[in-house]
Amino acid sequence: MDRAAVVTMLRDELGLTYVTERTVLTATYARKLRRHLIGGRVRYSRADVLAWVESTRDAEYLDRRNEAAS
Repeated sequence: MDRAAVVTMLRDELGLTYVTERTVLTATYARKLRRHLIGGRVRYSRADVLAWVESTRDAEYLDRRNEAAS
């Protein structure tokens, strides 16, 4: 699935309404979300997307607005 399909799946199936295409892109560049190049296009597997979501379950929340003020 492409980036837009990942966002749609996460919003519709898991209720993660705050996930955007930029979120997926950022996770991809940070190598937290595995991608596959197929025919020169980036694709994601459902299993990899779900593993990424699971890996963020217990991640510490960082409020960047408060960090910047410090």
